[in-house]
Formats: sequence, structure tokens, C-alpha cells
Amino acid sequence: MTVLPGSDGHNRFVFVLGSGVYTADPTLAPLPGVSEDLGRVKALFGSLGYAEILPDLAHAPDAQQVRIGLEAWLRAEERCEKDVLVVYYAGHGLRGSRHHRLTCLNSRQDLVATALATRDLAELLADTRVGHVLLLLDTCFAELGAAEAAVVAGQLVDERPRDADGLWLVASARSRELAYDHAFVTALEVAVREATAGMRQRYLDIATVTSQVNDHLREHGSDQSASYHAVSGRAVPPFLPNPRYRPGLPDGAMDVQSQREWTAHFEPRGRGVEYVSERGDWFTGRRQALASLAGWLRDPVHDRRARVVTGDPGSGKSAVLGRLLALTRPDHPEAPAHLLPPPDVVTVSVHAHGTTLEQLTTRLAVALDVEADTPAQLLAGLAAYEGSLRTVLIDALDEAGTGVEGREPQRIARELLRPMSVLPRLRLLIGKWGRKRRRSDDRFPTVCCGVRCLDLGTNGWRTRQPDALMTSRI
Repeated sequence: MTVLPGSDGHNRFVFVLGSGVYTADPTLAPLPGVSEDLGRVKALFGSLGYAEILPDLAHAPDAQQVRIGLEAWLRAEERCEKDVLVVYYAGHGLRGSRHHRLTCLNSRQDLVATALATRDLAELLADTRVGHVLLLLDTCFAELGAAEAAVVAGQLVDERPRDADGLWLVASARSRELAYDHAFVTALEVAVREATAGMRQRYLDIATVTSQVNDHLREHGSDQSASYHAVSGRAVPPFLPNPRYRPGLPDGAMDVQSQREWTAHFEPRGRGVEYVSERGDWFTGRRQALASLAGWLRDPVHDRRARVVTGDPGSGKSAVLGRLLALTRPDHPEAPAHLLPPPDVVTVSVHAHGTTLEQLTTRLAVALDVEADTPAQLLAGLAAYEGSLRTVLIDALDEAGTGVEGREPQRIARELLRPMSVLPRLRLLIGKWGRKRRRSDDRFPTVCCGVRCLDLGTNGWRTRQPDALMTSRI
């Protein structure tokens, strides 16, 4: 059953405004695409259950009129914490000597008062009972305006009503970048329409959507890139209802960080592509490795041996793990039964690139519901656990830490993963370096009592013929 937008109890509103023509200043170049972008954003949010407000101000006739009209709406008696407001502005962004400004129909570059200061707009949006506010700035140098807005809003956040906790900003271009007609709006439409959030996630993650917007901009040769600021509010705010959300599914939803890593790393690798915005499913072969791992995960008797998937660069290590993770999801790709692991069998998935031992310990403690600040405390809590089997997947262990050829992978393996690999109620699946990249002092794969190694570079794990059932080209 698809959940209709608005069925979560929120009242959703969208205010689109901007100007592409400037009657008072011939030095301001016309922007012919603004009017279309305003209509497309209104339609996009309309499809998500938003009602348009202040339509008479949509073409930003005058800065003072915009300020008065918006303030009156924000301060109306009926405003409450259940309100969700999205404000989208398109037009020229001016980098003044003091502040970022938004142009209106009658704006003049030589008269500051004729433009709408971005910081003034932020102050209006922060000082309200509206529960959640998202400001989208689609202008040149938008990041400069968003940064100013974040500072102003941050100063007011403590004065907001307790339930008015969501305040987010998204800029369509960095502080020294130009913004182009239709570029941001097209990328935003694609990111929302092709969102990869799972069926349990009620709302799309703003950080993930921004990342997908940038993937689209980059792939289409745009020089601009979007950014976001979370001034206050929950990890996944209710601005973008997930069209794939299904209520009533069993527990086990991904944590936000796992969802971001699924979108940026596991999901595209599992389709054989680099970026999530690339279309198609190009994964093929590796049936033996997938069948072995799926069978291990299906077995109700835990053999207390971790699985370590290794391979030289390009061997498909991350692709196998990404595909396996995809096959655990309710919307998994088509595959024969012997390649399917149990649904949602992976409790937490981690892309370990740049991760420290301390960060990984905290991440796993939260995901596995263990009170722990150190690896020893986490291991003690997991050893005492008597519930159902849980599975931890960690890819790119060799990329842990912040230094090249650093010692963090060895710290993580020695102090956490090796003792974790023999725990009775936890399965551990690791992706790590292959033979050409293995350090001489890395002993994790040789711990025979707790590990079975799947080296994708050896003949035992190669598939001679492509698996047609695992391949589709869209």
C-alpha cells in the first residue's frame, strides 16, 4: 500500500518566488528560465502534497512586499509545529560588499533596499512557530547566502518554540559559482523521482538528495554544485515524503548513515556502476561467491566463522557485497532462489573508508543496541547478547583511517573484528584488500578458527559464464 502525501499529519506548504526580468535596472541580465523553474518546483512539491502559498508574490514584484507578505503568513494564528514549509527562490544572487542579496522585479544593483537580503529572509523563517522550514536558494553564489542564513538562523534557533525544530538550507551553487537556468531544478526532480531510499524510510534524507543532485550536475557537465546546512532538526526531516515508503514492514530499518552509504557506495556498486544516478543494471557473474554467501546467511546454525571477501583492484569485491546487500532488500533485483539471502538479514552495513576504530565502535554500538564507548565494552555487550542472529557487513576495511598505508585497518582488525568474528550470535562479513595490497603484518585472513576467505582473484571463485538472470540493461 502506498502512503499518500500528507497522511503523516503534517500540513505542507510551498512558497516559490523569483524574478527573471528586472524593469528598474537594465544592467541586470534577464533570466528567461526562472519562470519555468518556479512552475516546475511548484509542480514537484505539489506532487508531494504541498499547497502553494502567496501566489501573488511568486514573481517577487518588490522586496518590501515579499517581506510583509511572508511575515504575515508566518505569524498567522493558525501556524503550528505540524506545518512544513519549503521556500524556493530563483533569480540573480548579488555578492555585495556586506551581504548576499536576492533580486526582485524592481531591484537595482545600486540601491540595496530594493533587493531582499538573504539574512533577512532567514530571520523571518527562523522566528516562527512553523515546525519545519526548508529554504532552497537557486542563485549564483547561493552558498554565500546560505552560509549567512545559517549564521542568522543559528542565533535564533534557541528562541524557537520547542516543537519548531527543523530548519534546513540548500544552495544550488557554491560561493564562487554561477547557477544556470534549469540545472538545479532538473537535478532535484531526478533525485526525488529516482530516490533509492528503502521502503521503511518515510522521508528522503536531505544529505543524500543533495549528493544525488551533485551526481546529476557532474554527469551533465555543469560547473555548479549544491550544498546543504542543517541548522536544527532531526536527522531525516519530513520535507520529502518517500514515494516508495510502505508502512507495516518488519523492524530493521537502516540507520541514516547506512542509508547514505547504501546510496553512495553499495547500491551503485551492486549494479556495476560508479554513481547512483547512472541508469541500468550491469552486474553479471560471481554466482559462486554470491551463492556461498547467501547460503551462509540462510543457515540457521552459525559456524562462528567470519567471511572475508578479498580481491585485487577491479576484481569486484565491493560489487559482490553491494549485490548481496541489494538481494536482502524487499525490492531486490531478479535472481534465482539459491542466490537470495534472507530478507533484511544484514543488521548494519558500513563503508569503512576514512573510519577510525572509535567511530566504528560507536556506529556498531548504536546499530546493535549496546551501551559501549570502547571496543572492549562493545565486545562484552555482544558476548552477553542472547537474541536472534545479527549480521554486520563492513566493506573497504583497508581504506579505514585518514592516512595512506596507515595503521587503522590493523587496529580495527586486532582490537575489534578478530574477537568479534567468533561471537556466537553475530555474523561478520568483511570486504578488504587483495593479495597485491595486503600488508605483510596483516594477519586477519589467516585466523583459521574465525575466518573463511573468499579471494575473488582465485579460480575457485570465478564464474566462467555470465549469469543471464543476474543481468539487465535498461
